Amino acid sequence: MIHDLDEWELWEKYPKYHKWWNKLYFSEVMGYSCGPCGTKIPKTSEYVIRPIYNLAGMGIGAEVKVLEKNDLSSVQPGYFWCEYFEGRHFSTTFKKHDGGWKCIHNWQGWNDKNNLVKFYKWIRSDDVPIFPEKLKNIDVPYLNIEYIENKPIEIHLRPSGNPDGTYHEKWNNYIPIWDDTPEENIEELISKGYTWIDNPFDDWMEDKKNFMMEKRLGYYVW
Repeated sequence: MIHDLDEWELWEKYPKYHKWWNKLYFSEVMGYSCGPCGTKIPKTSEYVIRPIYNLAGMGIGAEVKVLEKNDLSSVQPGYFWCEYFEGRHFSTTFKKHDGGWKCIHNWQGWNDKNNLVKFYKWIRSDDVPIFPEKLKNIDVPYLNIEYIENKPIEIHLRPSGNPDGTYHEKWNNYIPIWDDTPEENIEELISKGYTWIDNPFDDWMEDKKNFMMEKRLGYYVW
């Protein structure tokens, strides 16, 4: 049985790895075009604007915006800009194994760049992204890596199982249901034989209610 620690518990457990919670540092290590508030935008383009640190998770505070070349004022303090990548989003968990890293869970998720927090579909996938060479020496039992295609965009020093946080293998499709999901979408899922499951960790969502406008009610699964 895998037990997930909360991010604050991991922060206390791994003080030597605090730098990996710094998403600007991570983007720099990966070689992406990025910079903190107050640095010039290199070219007019779409960028992801995110908090440099966010232990609350869920992509809170992240958004995609067009920034103009040489702009110095559109990114607020405590945030950074990074080049925006198009492509499939993966959440992949690796376990340290025989001196390397073995994939134990891989999910492809779909969201809208107008709301990066709100995913509307997750499907278990065998198309596993490449494990980044620059992360191979991190000495923890598990790593969860978020990717756009084969580009890592952030890591967690813990596993991440199914989209609802569990680790059983029963379901291969998860459709998150939000408080504004249209009723006709729900009726269609029911007609296709999808099964309803509640959020298994409502206290976890409760911790984030002050930061999120969205409220996830549960999932339809198949």
